[in-house]
Parts: sequence; C-alpha cells; structure tokens
Amino acid sequence: DGFNGRNYQMEKYFAEFRCRSKGEKQGGGTAVYWKKDLKVRVWNPVIDDANNEWIKNERIWIFVENEEGGGIAICGVYMATNGSKNDQWNNALYQALSSEIGQIRQMRQKLRIALVGDFNGHIGNTLIKGNHPDVNENGRRLLTLAEDTGFQICNGSHKTEGIWTFMKGPKTKTILDYLLLDDDLMDSFISLKVLDGLAPERRSTIISDHRPLIFELKMSISKVRWKPTKVTKWKIDDKTDWDGFAQATDEAIKQYDISMDIKEKYRVIMDTMYTVSYTHLRAHETSLHRV
Repeated sequence: DGFNGRNYQMEKYFAEFRCRSKGEKQGGGTAVYWKKDLKVRVWNPVIDDANNEWIKNERIWIFVENEEGGGIAICGVYMATNGSKNDQWNNALYQALSSEIGQIRQMRQKLRIALVGDFNGHIGNTLIKGNHPDVNENGRRLLTLAEDTGFQICNGSHKTEGIWTFMKGPKTKTILDYLLLDDDLMDSFISLKVLDGLAPERRSTIISDHRPLIFELKMSISKVRWKPTKVTKWKIDDKTDWDGFAQATDEAIKQYDISMDIKEKYRVIMDTMYTVSYTHLRAHETSLHRV
C-alpha cells in the first residue's frame, strides 16, 4: 500500500490515513494524528467530479471541537510536485481546498481554519526573509489561495524559528512545507518551529528529507474520556425520535444562506445531517466484539 506495509499507529493517538495506489504518483500517502482524549471529527467533503475522486487521498480534514460549539478545522495537505505534468492535478486540488474552506465558513459550527503540509511550492523571499528568491507555479497557487481566502502564511513570521523545511544532502535546502492560518486564528498563534537545525546524531531519526513543523496555538478545545475497548453504536429502532431528529436538522439548515447553488446546498445538508445524527441518534457505547 501507500505506506509500504508499515504500522504507523501510535498508542495514545487516533489516526486518519489516506494512501494512493502505486499507480498514482508512485504511491505515498497522507496521515493526520490526534490525541485520543480530544473531541475530533473527521470531515469527508463530497467530491463532485468522479474524475477527481483522487483528491480524497491528497488532503485530510479534522475538526477539533470545543464546548462552545466551535473549534478548529485542520487540513493536512499533500500537493504534487511543481511542473507542467502536474498542473491539472494541482489546480484541481487547490480548487477543492478553496471550495471546502468556503463550506466550513458556512457551517453553523464556528470553526477557525489551519492548513499545513507539503505544498511543494516556492514563494520567494518577500514573506520569508532569507529564503531563495524564486517563485514557481505551485508557489503562485499558494499565494493566490492565501490572498483569495483570507489566510496568513506563518513561515517567516516573527514568531517562527527555523526556515528550511526540505533538506537533502549538504547543499540542497529549500521551503516546500507551510502553515497557513485564517485571519480569525492569528490572534491565537503563539509560535512555529521548523526543525532544520537538528544535530547530526538526531537527523538519523527522521526518515524523510522534509523537516518537521511544530506550531502552537492558544485556544479552547474539548477533551473526552477515552475507553479503548468501546465504540459508538447508533440507536436506530422503532422508538427513535425521528420527529426530533428532523426538527433539529431543519433548524440547523435554516442557519445557512439559502441562495447558495444546489451543489453547495447538498454539501451543507449532508454535513448537517451527520452532525445532528451524532447528537440525536447515538445511543451508547458498546464492546467492540458486539458491534
């Protein structure tokens, strides 16, 4: 598979994996981890075009929720390398990200947004002092997304330590990986560390030529009591309060702008029904072997 059969599970974390087939860009994949005591929901947006189903393997959305009905939407991104052979691929992925950002901002749940990952782009040294001056097509796509959707590129910020996210050999170093925060999230931004200055004895512990990015935000999030032998079971039977479920769904959908096009309405309805189902139809936790 895309992860070469390795076991990437970690004891105290849940994970969402997306693997390409070996015929797609030579395999590979994306993973997002979160601590098991966090209240997290994985969001799987609808892909309109059947020819673009591959997009689901190039980005992963998770919603880290808080008690106030908000939280943060984090997207792990894996863009294709720069070059004309990948133009159609990258354009489609950027269009999907822009659309999905718009969908999140129309949700009743007030989520602020962070994008992080391998964008495979060069954006020059205007925003990042000390960076190489070149800007390539992937870099222009990234800059356009940030400007059009109201995001700040945090690499190069005065709160950022380190610069090079890709280092291969003694001479090759550049920036391909980025953290983008929407404008509403910048007041919660504490720091970003790019671990490009690792001592030689520690570099052998990193199995990639990409360097880790560690960012810190100050915000309220919810925690849950995790039970490793339990899973959620849905309550679907004759006694289910379908009228209450329908009313709650109707009230939630009314909060959106009804002038949106039919595709946007479909996405909103699907996401809303999932959210309401979780709160109205979830019955109890049951032993895993009984499900």
